[in-house]
Amino acid sequence: MTEIARPSIWEDHPDRHIRCQDAMQFAFQHLVKRAIAAGWSEREAVAAVIELSDNHMLSIAANDETNALIDLLRKDEPILIIRQHPEHSVCDPITPPPHRRKQSWIIQTTFA
Repeated sequence: MTEIARPSIWEDHPDRHIRCQDAMQFAFQHLVKRAIAAGWSEREAVAAVIELSDNHMLSIAANDETNALIDLLRKDEPILIIRQHPEHSVCDPITPPPHRRKQSWIIQTTFA
């Protein structure tokens, strides 16, 4: 497997995403060549990588949202979750015991 270089610039650097692409380029090409050698077309291999990347990014976003909700729940404050649906909104009240009620939070999420 092709090695990927470590970052040489700080996280907030404006060119960090480009440097990451540079570092991953040879590993990506190697992965596509392995898929082609296994019998997949180049287009199929690249499309699969794009789809896998997109799904992975969606799972990262979902995990971030879940972690934010968990952090709010740990504060023992009432929460109202409003999920936006293309046709209607759904309200899910999540309320701690009365002796722990302080203030309300509204969290808005969207259906994909």
